[in-house]
Amino acid sequence: MVAAQDNVVWIGPPSVEDFILADPNSLPKGSTLWSVYSVTGVWLSDVILPPRFRLLDAGANFVAGVTKDEDDNDVVLVYSLRK
Repeated sequence: MVAAQDNVVWIGPPSVEDFILADPNSLPKGSTLWSVYSVTGVWLSDVILPPRFRLLDAGANFVAGVTKDEDDNDVVLVYSLRK
């Protein structure tokens, strides 16, 4: 779950890493579906994020997160969102 800058909440899929002792910096192997809700609980949209991308922040027109480059270094990425 990520509380975004524009007073919405992003709810993502649960991962095994959330429930067991594992690397907290691991990345999802496949695409992930996130649902966006208003603060009153009204569903607003679904967003599919790319593989190997961990969501850190979101706004009305962007998502920001972390991935790894070919040398296994953390890389911050920002994607624009289109409605």
